[in-house]
Amino acid sequence: MQKTQDERRKTRDVFRLYSHLFLSHNRAMSDGVRLDQYLDCACLMKTRSQAKTAIELGRVLVNGQRVKPSHLVHAGDSISIEHDYHKRILKVAKILDKHVAKVEARTSYEDLTPQPSEEVLEQRKLDRRLKQMWTPDTKPDKADRRRLRRIKGGG
Repeated sequence: MQKTQDERRKTRDVFRLYSHLFLSHNRAMSDGVRLDQYLDCACLMKTRSQAKTAIELGRVLVNGQRVKPSHLVHAGDSISIEHDYHKRILKVAKILDKHVAKVEARTSYEDLTPQPSEEVLEQRKLDRRLKQMWTPDTKPDKADRRRLRRIKGGG
């Protein structure tokens, strides 16, 4: 059954009448920026791929919930980031979608993280000392590399 020209015209007029509602709703939804992109631009992660990996592993929560890297972040959202020995809690103050200077990037969020306890600070110091102990002072020379190869069973 085909529509007459009057029915088509009515349908088109109704669409024109109500289309602004749908378009304004989509525009309001797009005011945010992707979470992985925000973490990169706000200098909270070194790269966007690092941010994406951390989000996928569940180390980054938005408003207390696990989200995907494509989740849109808006001003006022709460972001918590788990690092090795501490958890950073941030509140988004303004949206960044481009790389800016670090000083300006730090103004895009409010840091709500409580001060670390004495045990955590002591653990960090111990880890730094252990890392220094296990890191060799120089690169192995040719003789050292051959000895290592023999120890590992490479011939």
